Amino acid sequence: MSRSSNNLMSFVRQSGRCGLLIILMLASAANASAQWSWTQMASRRQRVSATAIKDVAFFAGGSGWGGARHDTVEIFDASTSTWRVQPLSAHRDFITAVATDRYAVFAGGRKGVSSEPQTNVDIYDSTTGTWSFDKLPIPAWSMGGIAVGSRIMFAGGLSTGGKLLQVVQIYEPSSRLWSVIPIAGHPRNGIGTAKDDRYVFFVGGASIPIGEDIVNIFDSWTGQWSSTRLPRPRGGASACVVNGRLYIVGGNNGIQNIMDVYVISSGKWSKSTLPNNVIGTPMLALGSYLVLPSVGNNATNPPTDIYNTLTGRWRVYAGRSTARGRPAVLLNGGKIMIAGGSLITGSATDIVDILDLGPQGTTYCTPATPNSTGQPATLSAFGTPSARDDFVTFTATNVPAQTIGMLLVGDAQGFSPFAGGSQGTLCLGGHMARFTANITGNSELGDLVFDPILSAMPLTPMTGVQPGETWHFQVWYRDRNPGPTSNFTDAVSISFQ
Repeated sequence: MSRSSNNLMSFVRQSGRCGLLIILMLASAANASAQWSWTQMASRRQRVSATAIKDVAFFAGGSGWGGARHDTVEIFDASTSTWRVQPLSAHRDFITAVATDRYAVFAGGRKGVSSEPQTNVDIYDSTTGTWSFDKLPIPAWSMGGIAVGSRIMFAGGLSTGGKLLQVVQIYEPSSRLWSVIPIAGHPRNGIGTAKDDRYVFFVGGASIPIGEDIVNIFDSWTGQWSSTRLPRPRGGASACVVNGRLYIVGGNNGIQNIMDVYVISSGKWSKSTLPNNVIGTPMLALGSYLVLPSVGNNATNPPTDIYNTLTGRWRVYAGRSTARGRPAVLLNGGKIMIAGGSLITGSATDIVDILDLGPQGTTYCTPATPNSTGQPATLSAFGTPSARDDFVTFTATNVPAQTIGMLLVGDAQGFSPFAGGSQGTLCLGGHMARFTANITGNSELGDLVFDPILSAMPLTPMTGVQPGETWHFQVWYRDRNPGPTSNFTDAVSISFQ
């Protein structure tokens, strides 16, 4: 490699609260080609429901050839990469599948050509490996479902005679106790659900005539209910909570490329534009990321979009399957499974696509020199090892509050104590560079997060990471220990494929 050396320079001082000019990069979405793998179910299924416990994924019910309903759940154990099939108590699709830490519960659903709602509830106990059966107080399909501690809450749905429900059916799997409570708003189905450590959100829903704009909020600490209003009605929306914000996409009310964002602490709304249209796409929260598998129900090969909530950067991954309306689950370690769905021909598919996102690289030069917190700062990397993906995010932890830092990169390891007048050790060598467009600050308790464009490394001349190359990364950050100084994290080496 012929690259010019880029020597380390001191931080550029600017007037302001932090003493540095902070440049926040909001990169536009770029097409990528993620490292996908795939597996196969025993049956072709659309309108299949999915949930997961740790490393085990469950794909329940659905309809296949000619609209016939399935009466089985296909179970994939990621630890052994094996499948098994478990009978369910009835043939049905539009099951609401929800899991607690112990139980996987498959409730309600639609049976037969008459769309008759079901009361059937199949329960899997992952501790004992046994199955049991119960019944919903009110038969329903297309319910919103979410686990809240040891309880499961089923909201709304379509009941007998096409009646829309305005209740939440609450279930305790261990005691088999049910309760039913009313919720504010109109009767509706297709309610989106999300939660954080305290609040549970029931978002919108399909009601008469155009949809619902209410968000019901349950405080799991106090047992109290409140509500707010969506900026626009949404039926069949997907929702996730990440870092104190409720993110909402999709819905069958003509809203296809707008993501609504609700700040939980302030109650304020904002919006952003999605790179692709979204209708009934599921959304998963993976750390600080939102993952939207198989977006764009009208696309020939629906892509998967990934959004970094901390930097505002979208990544668009080329679709693997031509199927639409596919459920997705997240397993431990960042494995995402996207299953079944309907093909453009109208038939179902048995393909399950798998995207692995997780920790990357090998840490060295550790522990770093302790900073003013009394702890050494550590650096971790997350994403994929594919050079073409350009998807590695770096997080520096145990850094001082209200500091800022800079991500450094080198094509060799090194060892230079007190580099640049710092209290720490620079662990990079060879040709080095600074991602000056990615200077990052943290909040009172936050970490430093970096989302660099690895396809445009700031060397001279500019270059991109190539398959087979190994690069080394480290963060340089400001500190007061006791006077103004700087320090380094430990370092991470990543071999790209």
